[in-house]
Amino acid sequence: MPTNYTNQHDRKPGRGLRPWLLIPKYLCVSIYLGGLVSMVFLGIYFDHWPNTHHAMLYTMGLWVLLPAAVLSGLLGVALWMQHALHFMRMRWFRLKVFLLAFLLPASNLAAWWHLHKLITGYQKAAERAVEDTTLSYFIYVSEDFGTSPEILHAYYVIALIGAAVTVVAIAILGRLKPRLGQKFGSRRNGVTEATRSEAQHTSERAM
Repeated sequence: MPTNYTNQHDRKPGRGLRPWLLIPKYLCVSIYLGGLVSMVFLGIYFDHWPNTHHAMLYTMGLWVLLPAAVLSGLLGVALWMQHALHFMRMRWFRLKVFLLAFLLPASNLAAWWHLHKLITGYQKAAERAVEDTTLSYFIYVSEDFGTSPEILHAYYVIALIGAAVTVVAIAILGRLKPRLGQKFGSRRNGVTEATRSEAQHTSERAM
């Protein structure tokens, strides 16, 4: 007579849309982080010379990184809204929001700002129709922005590295969910003993 076995390791029901939101969010974050790392290595390889490489990096950021960042942000908001109050009580989530709202946009804006300077400098040099395009490019950028293309390009790469490190830090916070000194049984931290088990259970099912 065959024996019936109960599947004890299957995912329990009741998670709603969360698994369907997590999968595309992971994909978008992976595309965004992979794009940042690729642009860092391409930026180092291309160096500061005036050519179409900077325009290619700009196009890559506009049509790959930006959509991935927007979609991952929207999916993250949809996940957060399912347990908004529980998440806001957690220090790790507050730190994650700070990185997402301030540090990550600042590093991205710094990168695009310096890249725009380099592209603008090359375009102005080309419009002057100078025989030595490279020399006019260096002269224009140095005179107009008060610095050399090498420094602008270095700032651009450093800003991209900062954005990539920030994304990694955000992912680590979302996965490990460190307490950061928070005591769930203390009312001063916004979580009472009665809600401790529920808050921890919600964190395990979080983003």
